[in-house]
Amino acid sequence: MSRRGQSESASARSRVSRRRFVAGLAATGTSAVGAGCGELGATLGDGTESDTLGVFVEAGFPADTVKMALYEHGGLSRDVDVMFHIDDDYEAEPTMNDFVGELERSSDAADLLVIRDSWLQQFHRGGLLTNLTERLPDQVLAPVESESFWAASRSDRAQGTGDRYGIPLRVDMRTVLYRRDLTEAAGYDPAGANWGSEPLSWERWSHVVADTLADSGVEYGFTSPLGAYWSLAIGPFYEALSTWGGAYFGDPTATLLGPARERPVTVAEDAGIDAARMLRRFLHGESVDGFGSFAGDFVPAAALEWNEGDVRKA
Repeated sequence: MSRRGQSESASARSRVSRRRFVAGLAATGTSAVGAGCGELGATLGDGTESDTLGVFVEAGFPADTVKMALYEHGGLSRDVDVMFHIDDDYEAEPTMNDFVGELERSSDAADLLVIRDSWLQQFHRGGLLTNLTERLPDQVLAPVESESFWAASRSDRAQGTGDRYGIPLRVDMRTVLYRRDLTEAAGYDPAGANWGSEPLSWERWSHVVADTLADSGVEYGFTSPLGAYWSLAIGPFYEALSTWGGAYFGDPTATLLGPARERPVTVAEDAGIDAARMLRRFLHGESVDGFGSFAGDFVPAAALEWNEGDVRKA
C-alpha cells in the first residue's frame, strides 16, 4: 500500500463514530461484555448520540494504554471521549453491587464492561447485558466457541439458556511462582528437569519447597491466601480440589453453569477430602493417611488470615 493509501485509510478509521465503534468492537471480540438491554451502540433516549464511550474496569487495568490503542488502532474518532470507570477495590463485592444499581438506574452508565467472569451471572440476572449470541455473527462466535477457548469462554454464558453475554479478554492460567535461584542453590535443576512444561506432582513439589526453605533460610516456604473468605473457595482450595480430579458440583463440562440448586454436590467426595488433607499437611505438617510421604510444615500459620494483598506483601 502506498503512503497516500495508508494516510487515507487512517483518516477513514479516525472518523468512526461511537455508535459504529461500539457495535464493531463487539463484533471483533475486543469487548468483554456489552452493557445495556438494547443493541450494542444504541443511541441515547432523546435520539442523540453520546460523545462518550464508558468502560467499566477493575484497578490495574491499563486504561491509558488501551485508550490510545482505541484511537490509534481501533478506529475510534478522537471526538469520542473514552471514560474508564475504575474499580479501586480488589475485594469489590459492595462496588459490584453499587455498579449494578447504577446500571439499573441508567443504561448509559457504561457501554462496555471489563469484569470478572464470576460477576457476569449477576449482571445478566439483572437484565443489564446484551445477548451476544443474538448480536454477533457466526464468524465472530466460532473462534470463541472453539476447543482452545473452552475454559475461558464457558463461564461467559448465561445459566439456563447457554447464550453468550461475554467474550474472553484474557485467559487466566494458574501457576506456581518460585525462586529459581534458591531451588538451584538447594540442588535442583529446574531447566534440566523441564519444570516449565512438565509440572511436578504435589508430592515431588512439596519436597522441593521443604528442601529450598531449609537450605535458604527464607521466612516462608510457600505463601497462599488461605483466609476464610470467598477467594479461598475459587482460588487455593479449588486449585487443590481440581488437581485431585474433584469439583464442587460434579462434571464441570456439564454443570459449571447450573442449574443452581439442581446440581450434585461433590466437594465432600474423595478428591475434596484429599485436597483438604494435603493442604493441612503443607500447613501443619500433619501425617494423615496417604500423605505421610509428602513434605509439610512449610506454609505459615499466618496464611489462614491472608488475602491476595497479604500474599503480595509477604
